[in-house]
Amino acid sequence: MLLALGLKFCVQTRQPPRQLNTAIQRLKRDVRLRYQYRDDTDNTSLDTYNLNLYLANKNFQPERASEEIERALVDFENRITKLIYARKNKSQSNSF
Repeated sequence: MLLALGLKFCVQTRQPPRQLNTAIQRLKRDVRLRYQYRDDTDNTSLDTYNLNLYLANKNFQPERASEEIERALVDFENRITKLIYARKNKSQSNSF
């Protein structure tokens, strides 16, 4: 099947995201927000919630999560960074 694409076609694996640090920071912020509002069980406000009135505050920094969660976030960041940069050093082509 791949021969129909021509001799110059090269199968490559997907590249890691270019903005790895931005993605990790977003993940940390999202986890911390969920942790911060985990006990918010006031579902009555959802009935009157108007999405058009919501404005995200980009400067808002949520509180740090529990030590266990923070350690897991740091461990994840270290592992994923190590894996991605180790993979970047390998050739992405299928040449022989």
